[in-house]
Amino acid sequence: MKKALSLTLCLFIACTTLAGCDGAIKTGSSSALTNQELAKSSYPIDTDEVLSVWRGSGSTEFSQTPLGKELEKRTGVKIKCISPTSSSDSAQQFNLLLASGELPDIMEYKWYDVPGGPDKAIENGYITRLNELIDGYAPNYRKILTENEVYRKRFTTDTGNCIMFPFINAVDENGVMPVSSGFMIRQDWLDELGLETPETIEEWYNVLKAFKEKKGASAPLCIKAESIFSGLSEAYNIKNEFYVDDGAVKYSKYSPQYKELLKTIKKWYDEKLLDNASVSLDQKVIDSNIINGNTGITWGWIGANLGSYIVTMRSKNKNFKLSALPVPSLVKGEKPKMGHAVALTGFGSAISADSTKKELAAKYLDYGYSKEGIMLYNFGIEGESYTIVNGEPVYTDVILNNPNGLSINEAMSMYITAHQNPISVQDIRYRNQYYQLEEQKQASKVWSSIDGSKYIIPLVTHTVEESSSLAKTMSDVKSYADSMYLKFITGVESIDNFDKYMEQMKSLGIEKAIETKQNAYNRYNNK
Repeated sequence: MKKALSLTLCLFIACTTLAGCDGAIKTGSSSALTNQELAKSSYPIDTDEVLSVWRGSGSTEFSQTPLGKELEKRTGVKIKCISPTSSSDSAQQFNLLLASGELPDIMEYKWYDVPGGPDKAIENGYITRLNELIDGYAPNYRKILTENEVYRKRFTTDTGNCIMFPFINAVDENGVMPVSSGFMIRQDWLDELGLETPETIEEWYNVLKAFKEKKGASAPLCIKAESIFSGLSEAYNIKNEFYVDDGAVKYSKYSPQYKELLKTIKKWYDEKLLDNASVSLDQKVIDSNIINGNTGITWGWIGANLGSYIVTMRSKNKNFKLSALPVPSLVKGEKPKMGHAVALTGFGSAISADSTKKELAAKYLDYGYSKEGIMLYNFGIEGESYTIVNGEPVYTDVILNNPNGLSINEAMSMYITAHQNPISVQDIRYRNQYYQLEEQKQASKVWSSIDGSKYIIPLVTHTVEESSSLAKTMSDVKSYADSMYLKFITGVESIDNFDKYMEQMKSLGIEKAIETKQNAYNRYNNK
């Protein structure tokens, strides 16, 4: 592990050169740092300029946190944060921001989700093509792109444009991105009833029935409608939305396997084994059902849900136990191939086309990919939020046992951003300490035991024409598919009419949409 981490960190210390007269980022260049490049990456920067930053996640008070103050001290750059009033309407407020014509210097967002795609955002004059800025002012991030083929493909468009300074997820010693969410079950109920951990869909059914009949659970499986589908789909060898299987792009809700999944969910719905209000559930209801003993299985995050439930129940029910459930299969002993791997968010910081401080913004953002920057974003301030023990960063009680009563998540928000899409490289050692409970550590192992990443469509880009066509088609397709999902489950529409559903999906253009995604995926592989 230490050797792998050492090699990973070495990736971000030096800088390489760019090749190609078109300004496209190339791999395979020299890794030597020149004196000029060393000077470009030196901090703090001597400036009185203030950068305005629209933060898609986090608070406008960021600059007043210990992390914000330390970042200003180290970079020499002051920032003024602008944030959406709530995460639920951030996309709407972001669109209003673009339409306003008054853009901040830096904007954090999921740039592959913008209408028309990131290349169109450049063409429309919203954001700046970063290739030349990276070449001249961001040697640390340039190092990543020029020495790592995966990252170069992931963070450049088909036309070769670099559009953002991205959040780069942590990977383990095998290069696999750990999974942070999945199904969890009342282990104490299983033990009390003498039941084994369910591994197949049939065993799930039997356990849910036992929870209902013998534990009086009013909602044995309490989960949001979309999570039921995305969480169980891997048992049927399909993924939520678009996915790749043996090089071919497919759409989960346009497949024969989807029909079999619908049959299972409908059976559970009819027998009241799941919360039949799942279509309108909010997280507060799910939390209440778990804590009050109405639910035996749910879906959630390792930190925000699994850990919180266990800590909350410690003083209320000493027998309360939660454990992670493996991805279910259809056949006993047969391991599902896809797992709970999730798509990359494409979240990162772009520099607005209107900014008069582009070079300064590039230098400021590049700090996050330096050796010091990676340590700061992941662990905070040495001697305050972490110390070095046997050569490894270890969080102090300021994070793990905060004297002011802050939870680990709340304390982390004051000192690091590793848990909130940092514009940096997430360090796996942050995750290993974030999960303090043995149940959390075990959950990470269970949910990450299947590497399903090869079935996830990467951050592909579309042409303007493709984006426009795909947006319209998928709006119609998703609206129809979602409505029919509910009708099939509740019995308003018989699953015997599934063939008619498939015909309607075809008439709405799903096959053309799949072809469009396939073309984008092929272009990605040929970058």
